Amino acid sequence: MKKGLLYYRIPNQTPDWYKFRTVGLTEDEASVYKMSAYEGGIGGSEIPSILNATSDTYRHPAWLYNLKVGRIQYEDIDNENKFWGRLDEDNIAKIWQYCNQADAGYVDNFNNENIRRTCRRVNAYIINPKYIWLFASLDRVIDKGMPRLDTNEPLKDGGILEIKHLNEFIINKFEDKIPIDYKLQVLQYLLVTGFDYAEFAIRSGKMLRIYIIEYDKEMCDAIAEISHGFWYNRVLPARKILAEIQDLIVRNKYEEAEKLTATFHKLEPEPDGSNAYKTFMKEIYQRDIVKVIGTEKDKNNAKLYKYYSEVVKSAEAQKQTFGNLLINSHYLEKAEYLTFGEEKEYSRYYEDSRGIKKLDVKLPYYEIDREKIDQSIAEL
Repeated sequence: MKKGLLYYRIPNQTPDWYKFRTVGLTEDEASVYKMSAYEGGIGGSEIPSILNATSDTYRHPAWLYNLKVGRIQYEDIDNENKFWGRLDEDNIAKIWQYCNQADAGYVDNFNNENIRRTCRRVNAYIINPKYIWLFASLDRVIDKGMPRLDTNEPLKDGGILEIKHLNEFIINKFEDKIPIDYKLQVLQYLLVTGFDYAEFAIRSGKMLRIYIIEYDKEMCDAIAEISHGFWYNRVLPARKILAEIQDLIVRNKYEEAEKLTATFHKLEPEPDGSNAYKTFMKEIYQRDIVKVIGTEKDKNNAKLYKYYSEVVKSAEAQKQTFGNLLINSHYLEKAEYLTFGEEKEYSRYYEDSRGIKKLDVKLPYYEIDREKIDQSIAEL
């Protein structure tokens, strides 16, 4: 690792551990660990949210923003999954030491007590002063001089070992077998630590597979630039605004608080239609800072939401009606296919491999005549 890195050794799951990861530690709080004050930062597992590279199972950037400004609390309750995850991490790290190939070899080496490589823990958050707003929490560090997995050449500075337990379905979604979330996480760690080599050890079912991730300057530059903007253009200014809002509320200056709240929300990442954003809104809507009067734009959005909600209900009913009419035609004709002149234009009513009846209609969208549809509906 690079010289000059900072190490914060804070016990897991403690109040200071949560504060370090979110709003940071004051001078007095940090002095307990013989460190200087830290205003918080962004961890490797959080970077995919900022880059919009995550699936709906991950947090929305608006959630991360509110977490880092201190508006919502970090909820990371220990559970059975995490308990077994920690045990798996230790076991995988132990077996990794017997690996000299990406997908085999460790069984014989283990049986013969032939350790091929070594790694070690780093029980600390690692911070690079050059990227002070980022922090790294490594599973393991590959020791100096250990052979690379692909060429067997010794690693001059060592490297990073990231450990995960994933199912085959998730792994096979990605061409290089590494989910983009985890790749970005490791790239951030490479950026912070100065390593240029990492291995990603994945246990899937009863198999252990290892993949190489190397320093990518273009990706690491993007991580540094985008995360810097998120932190210094959104989070830190928002913290000051939030403190002012809270002070105004204490002094019963609600009108001024409302104006500042609008500024606070302008700094927040934009809403979208993802499930991640819906989850975030469910978590935060009861914790809003102040109750404000909605704008005309808000009212118009509310009207449109209500209108399209009714449209969807009506459309679903109409879809069911026309579907039933088609199914009836299939039944009367005793046919799986009803064709409409062209080879690729048809209605198909069939039973799938699970024994479920399905209706499949293939028609070019441009041939759908809205006026005729409306007339058909009126005639029903």
